[in-house]
Amino acid sequence: MFKRLQPQAVWQLVLISLMTVVAPLGLLLYHTTVSLQTLALDSRAVTEDSVAMAQNGRNAKASLIDMERVARQYMVIGDKALVDLFKSASEQFLAPLTEIAQLLGTPEAQALLAEVKEQQRDLQTKLEKEKPNSPALTKEMAEFSSLQRSADRLILQARTFSEDKLHELGRAAAQARENVIQSSLVLAPVTLALIVLFTYLIVRPVRQLKTAIRTLSIGRQKPIELFGPQELVQLAEELNSLQERLSQVEDQKQQFLRHVSHELKTPLASIREGVALLQEEVVGQISHGQREVLHLVNENGRALQQLIENLLSFNRLNFSGQAQKMTFDMSALVEELLHLHWLSLTHKRQIICVGGPQLTLTAERPRLHSALDNLISNAIAYGASEGRIWLEWNIEDDHFILRVTNTGAPIPEAERSRIFEPFYQGSVKRSGAVKGSGIGLSVARDCIQTQGGELKLLTTTGQLVSFAIYLPRTVVSAI
Repeated sequence: MFKRLQPQAVWQLVLISLMTVVAPLGLLLYHTTVSLQTLALDSRAVTEDSVAMAQNGRNAKASLIDMERVARQYMVIGDKALVDLFKSASEQFLAPLTEIAQLLGTPEAQALLAEVKEQQRDLQTKLEKEKPNSPALTKEMAEFSSLQRSADRLILQARTFSEDKLHELGRAAAQARENVIQSSLVLAPVTLALIVLFTYLIVRPVRQLKTAIRTLSIGRQKPIELFGPQELVQLAEELNSLQERLSQVEDQKQQFLRHVSHELKTPLASIREGVALLQEEVVGQISHGQREVLHLVNENGRALQQLIENLLSFNRLNFSGQAQKMTFDMSALVEELLHLHWLSLTHKRQIICVGGPQLTLTAERPRLHSALDNLISNAIAYGASEGRIWLEWNIEDDHFILRVTNTGAPIPEAERSRIFEPFYQGSVKRSGAVKGSGIGLSVARDCIQTQGGELKLLTTTGQLVSFAIYLPRTVVSAI
């Protein structure tokens, strides 16, 4: 079921992610737009009604003034034409009040309008029937102020209605603003959570593939289980298939190397054993010249065995995982290595100077042994006859540093950047009849790098060559 839900391609996942993340924001934008549009329409309607009622109120008051003026002129002059003017002014007075009552649409407004109309009719009837100075007309004119008060109450209701509508509109705007803020507070974390989720869904399979490729590049193999777009899942399956093929090839290579190593070591061991028997004069006495030849054969046999070991070590370093760490004494490791090389040192009449504090290390001893063995072997092979070799170690800042320095021809500047490349051989020739394989320094560097350290060629002056091993300070467990 989950596989059916997986997108086929990365761009589909990105598109789905974008649409899903934008959806809440779009919903908020739509809701805000609708709210603003509703507020705008309501505001426009309230404004138009308020302006209309205010204008009608002003018109009604002006017409009421005209009515009073015409009525009083009639009482003085008694001209019937003024009655017609009063009727016209009355129509202009009642029309805006009628519109106000309609806009208000309340029973109170309709009752006030009826009261105003009744008072207007009574006054108009008196003007039409009574003589100008009759007591009844005079009394009616005295009550003209009640008509004015009734009209003012209706106009006041219109003003109150407008103010209420404006206040209501303000509350609606405040409510809309609060709704937008609340929606934003809810949708913001939802959107952020969606962004984090889809970022994880997009980045995680890519990171898994990157980790798998990096792991594969250092010789480790681990099946890739990936959940994501189908094209990345297919790529993971192809990588798994590639790992299987590489594992098969590596097994065949290891088997080949074991066979070759056995086939080379067996006759080589027989040759060295025969040489040892001859040197011990088991089959008869030998001359001084013959002893020199046997010594040369023995030395080259040992060098050839060392080349075979270097080739096997180089292969193990490239296709093996991290070795187990152990605790050991640094001085004991150096003493062991010097014992292995004492014959070569004696043959070249080289003097080795050893110095360093008594330290206990916790590290991958076989790899440190292999690295230091290669450096000492190179110092002997490329060092000057009757020269000196310095083997020194110390703790400096945050590193444990071990230096191997020898007298001899310095490494040319043009070759310094390539000496750690596998199978690279510089212009400086090593002594002895057996030619080097060019992987000693590469093996030494890999042995140190797998422990989080670094092997460097130091800059020196004069006829000196110096290499330094840098390991983290944490490898020193006791001083």
